[in-house]
Amino acid sequence: DGNVLMFVPQGKDTFEVPADVLKVHYKAMSDNTNLTSVSFANATTTLDSNVFKGCTSLKTIELPSQLTTIPYSAFYDCTALTTVSNLENIKSINQFAFNNCTSLRELTLPAGVGFTNPVFGGCSDELEVTKGGEKIVIDPNGNVTELGVTNQTTNAMYGSLSDAISAVTDNKPVTLALNKDFNVESGFTIEADRNITIDLN
Repeated sequence: DGNVLMFVPQGKDTFEVPADVLKVHYKAMSDNTNLTSVSFANATTTLDSNVFKGCTSLKTIELPSQLTTIPYSAFYDCTALTTVSNLENIKSINQFAFNNCTSLRELTLPAGVGFTNPVFGGCSDELEVTKGGEKIVIDPNGNVTELGVTNQTTNAMYGSLSDAISAVTDNKPVTLALNKDFNVESGFTIEADRNITIDLN
């Protein structure tokens, strides 16, 4: 349909999006369980939502260099995905983009990228995401936060102090380390009987 890729048939294990395609349509490749690798000839500027959702065999994807937005649920349930490259010009990543990408361990993003949470729900605890060379915090719900709270006993990281305290289920001594410039929620208090120390880095 003109310069829009509407659908990729089942059965292909690798696919290169042709040079004349400017847009990949909603669900164009979703649930294609044979696809293991996708690349672009770099003319594409737009991906619609859910474009690769449920591609459970997809391991590597080289995004088009002109792409600036990773859409809603783009890689949702791409459980084999390990490599996403050509991210240098990405400016925004939308909700659920990488949810349940359980094999993904590393993602390198440019400094100016923004997020609409949650982005990484259901991903591995081993996933490390860097933005402009700095590691960012992902809380247990897959939310990205520029600033965070770390439980120094478990090394778990949270987007808010209240979430971090709620996760402490016993009364053993715990230290919660707040990243620099972290803003504690307005009106926040800790019960006097909680054995929690707040460390302001």
